[in-house]
Amino acid sequence: MFLLLVCAFIFLTYIHTGSHKRSHSLGDKEINRIPPVVEQPFRDRSHTVTEKPTLPVIRDKYKDLTGEVEESERYAYEWQRCLESALQVIKKANDALNGISSSSVCTEVIQSAHGMEYLLGVIEVYRVTKRVELGIKSTAVCSENLQFMLKDIDKLWNNLIGFMSLASLMPDESALDFASCLLRPGIKNAQELACGVCLLNVDSRSKAFNSETDHFKLSYGGHQYHASCANFWINCVEPKPPGLLLPDLL
Repeated sequence: MFLLLVCAFIFLTYIHTGSHKRSHSLGDKEINRIPPVVEQPFRDRSHTVTEKPTLPVIRDKYKDLTGEVEESERYAYEWQRCLESALQVIKKANDALNGISSSSVCTEVIQSAHGMEYLLGVIEVYRVTKRVELGIKSTAVCSENLQFMLKDIDKLWNNLIGFMSLASLMPDESALDFASCLLRPGIKNAQELACGVCLLNVDSRSKAFNSETDHFKLSYGGHQYHASCANFWINCVEPKPPGLLLPDLL
């Protein structure tokens, strides 16, 4: 498996060659021309992120002539970066699949090992956005840009659902419900339990708990993270995760 962005490039290349060169023949020989897999996608690489020395205080980057920005502005800034990257990933998948003119080629691509692995990665990206969306609501961060991006992401996701059904990959709605992960007032050690990306409880699971996707968490720079949140950030936003802190009052 490989990084999601590299995966997207390979996937798009495969689709381009498949939709033009394989329209007359869909034999196994053509399928074998897919470039070899080099790396694992981010969702399975939690074991590769190891504890490192504490990062510098990230809010120092947001100082200007008038001093530090408000913490709520930093939440909006970091979450916008996260959602922008997620939107790009989901949009590339949507554009790629919609760009295949032959339904038979599209089905074969989706049902191939590479196609299914690619879409599973996209599902994990969407699950990260659902966690972030809940974090936005819980902190009452007001940002029109965030709301617009969340709507755009949902529109693209709804379009992808039809493609995912061809490979029975569509997750149950409860697998996208992280309401039980909210850190409510009175929870002991809430700050230590908060994911440094989405601010949800790293020890809680979605309603449809899947040990393969929900179980993993990791520590980095003095913060805990859901493995999928941290790995998405590291591979698609920037090498250092944001280390967001839970507000004193939610």
